[in-house]
Amino acid sequence: RSELRICPLAKGKLQIFGMRYKIFDKVWSYHEFTVLGPLLQKTRSQRTNRERGKSYLLLSKIGDQMPLLSVDIKGGKGSALQGEIMQWAIEIKNLGSAPVSNIILKASLPWICQEGSSGSASEATCGFLGLSGTVMSLPIEKDILPSEAISIPLKVKVSGGGRQNLRLLFRYNTSHDKQSYRYLRKTVSVAVYPSLNMTASITPSSARSKEHILSVELTNYRSDQQASSAVELINFSIMSKMYKVVILAGQISDNNRTAASPLTLGWQERVTLHFLVLPLDNDHLGQGDSSACVMSEIKLLGPNASDKIAEGGKQAANFLCLENAFENLKIAVIAHQEELARQEVSEQGGQPRSIHEIRRANAGKIGDGEESTSGSDFPQRQKSLHPTSVATLCSPKDNESSLSIISSWRSVGGDDSGSLINGEHFIRQLPVRKQRRDKKECPFTITAKYCARNNGHDFSMNPLLEVDVEITIRNQLIDYESVEFEFSMDSHDDVSFIGAERFSWSLGGGDELVVPLKAVLTASGIYDIQSVCLAICSKEDVPPVLHRFPNQQWIVRVNK
Repeated sequence: RSELRICPLAKGKLQIFGMRYKIFDKVWSYHEFTVLGPLLQKTRSQRTNRERGKSYLLLSKIGDQMPLLSVDIKGGKGSALQGEIMQWAIEIKNLGSAPVSNIILKASLPWICQEGSSGSASEATCGFLGLSGTVMSLPIEKDILPSEAISIPLKVKVSGGGRQNLRLLFRYNTSHDKQSYRYLRKTVSVAVYPSLNMTASITPSSARSKEHILSVELTNYRSDQQASSAVELINFSIMSKMYKVVILAGQISDNNRTAASPLTLGWQERVTLHFLVLPLDNDHLGQGDSSACVMSEIKLLGPNASDKIAEGGKQAANFLCLENAFENLKIAVIAHQEELARQEVSEQGGQPRSIHEIRRANAGKIGDGEESTSGSDFPQRQKSLHPTSVATLCSPKDNESSLSIISSWRSVGGDDSGSLINGEHFIRQLPVRKQRRDKKECPFTITAKYCARNNGHDFSMNPLLEVDVEITIRNQLIDYESVEFEFSMDSHDDVSFIGAERFSWSLGGGDELVVPLKAVLTASGIYDIQSVCLAICSKEDVPPVLHRFPNQQWIVRVNK
């Protein structure tokens, strides 16, 4: 093995083709370097023929004096919990002979965020660039001179599971030559352990129209250590453009919310919290700003624990905005690749399109037409919003009637020091109401008011027990286009109904209909009186689509 060193003497491009050497001071020989380029995977022909691109390993650009950076990460550790937020410090030192004026950091995952927030809800989060939420400009107040070192604090939120490799790419240049860049790669490996599992569901309120009940369930699955595996819940931050959220009374004692004793989850313990989702009034709805968002903060710990509603909430949602931009870009890239693959197959094969391809194309045309009719100003508003902004998070393309939930928690670290660790879990863009009609899903929700327990009825004197039932049918669509349907009650042997058991009706978006009925019971026992069937009528020549609700049970107990 031999090493060769080259000292350039002039500026320009330097390409190394091979080496020429002399054997025993008599025979000259030449060896050409053959370096294979990377395999190309863009098209099917490139993958089939195993085509390779050009290799730039032996090609260099010789310029003036250039900087040379070395990066060291302080505060990182080999293992972390899901959702844990760590404090890192990136120490950058200039080992070159020229100052550094600009440093761009590209990460492979949306884990990294700077301290602080932007001024407007439509601006980028913490100075991030591009669409992915993984490119940021590092804050450098002045040029980094040769032999000078600086430290930049960053916040890192861990996600995923198992062994995760966070790849970092630094690009930097000098102030006198902004067209010449240098790159530095860094990889950090983190073992991610389970912590909390959070799920949420929304159901319409049976007490008042246009109100909903949000149920959030959290389970502690921490498995990185045997002792000190409890997780303490600190607060909830819920962001929306159309709703505010308050916690229902009676779930958490006043001692927990005013003293230092938090809501604690032991290993494999589970808790469910219920919140009331209220629509904003017209005066508070955006306050004239199409990009305004409202954050409802529900504190579970501290002497000033309360439910607050604040505008913006930019800093609390930094990581959520980055994750939203990253996922949106990934979905768009996958859809674009699938479309290119379909076009390539159709061009090469020359065969007629299949039925599935025709249906996909027709569905895309219908979706484009619905978007253009539902809101003509939506594309213009989306162009003015940065992908990593809070306004983009609260105004998704398919549905603005949504909630984004942030649950903050803390726990004792797994190291010997026993230090506290903080973390966050997200539920992104949980729909409250649908934007437009879907052929497969039912646009209606049903609730009922009835007496769940009936005591002291004597069936020997009166063989029939009539239970009053009020069924509320609500159209959850935001669009005001009316939907025609047929209401009916399925027949059962043990339960019969008196009233309008079958009729046709139409409801616009946000409207509701109350159907009074009487459930007739003939014996004591436990009955499920939920037997609603809705037939959605779309077109005259198309049969109606039947929707039943097997997940809902209206239980009535009858005792002698």
